[in-house]
Amino acid sequence: MRWFIQDGGMSFAGLDRNVSPLVATLGQLGREWTAIGYHVESESITGLEDADLGIPSVVYGSTRVAELAGGYGFFPGAFYRPEWFDPMMWTGKRADLLNPTPAISSIGDLRRDWVAEPMFVKSIAPKILTGMVLEGSDVAWWLEEYASLADDEAIVVSPVQAIEREWRFFVIDRKVVAGSQYRHDGILRIREPIPANVWEQARKMAEDWLPSPNIVMDICLLPDGSFRLVEFNCLGASGFYAADIARIVEALDDFEKKHFAPAAK
Repeated sequence: MRWFIQDGGMSFAGLDRNVSPLVATLGQLGREWTAIGYHVESESITGLEDADLGIPSVVYGSTRVAELAGGYGFFPGAFYRPEWFDPMMWTGKRADLLNPTPAISSIGDLRRDWVAEPMFVKSIAPKILTGMVLEGSDVAWWLEEYASLADDEAIVVSPVQAIEREWRFFVIDRKVVAGSQYRHDGILRIREPIPANVWEQARKMAEDWLPSPNIVMDICLLPDGSFRLVEFNCLGASGFYAADIARIVEALDDFEKKHFAPAAK
């Protein structure tokens, strides 16, 4: 599987927490990769002059690059379709959603009628407004920080729930292949090992309905001991945290052999 990796402006030898370890892992495994860029004004992917898009490829970078990849002919590409990551599309399809019935609102509504009690807020479109908990006292800084967001940008609003731990799992061909803890009691902690029972829980959750067989699945543990699905994320635009990148790369190689070998035209 050929990799096309977005260079965000810093050297691949730099300290980027996602790109550098990915490139290092590809080098260790002897896999090929190509640096690509994103031109903001033209909203286009650059660095494809000599690229062979007729071979199976993975695109890794920003959500916008993931969105654009399909139009360039990358396959399987960044594993992105907008409906896969719309929280309203998940409603009713799984019984273990953390927020099973989110309310639809808009940025304009939020500005005009600020939250009276703590609420979880997230844009429906990916990466416009990342998920966050807002309280009544947040109004001043939030209105200033997000003044550029359009009033008609759709958001989902849900009651806040207490979460003890959160993990991210990479699912390829409906199988959990790698994972990482990323929060413990609300604090970013990625180095704690994942307990065996959590791995088993993630594998079971991956057997339920998924927007795509190749996706990133964030799950959490609640104080009552139950596990819930927090959200789905794009495989080609999600941070690895402490996940084993080599296992992800090798699983994608196996996916290519299974679905595209001996060649795809």
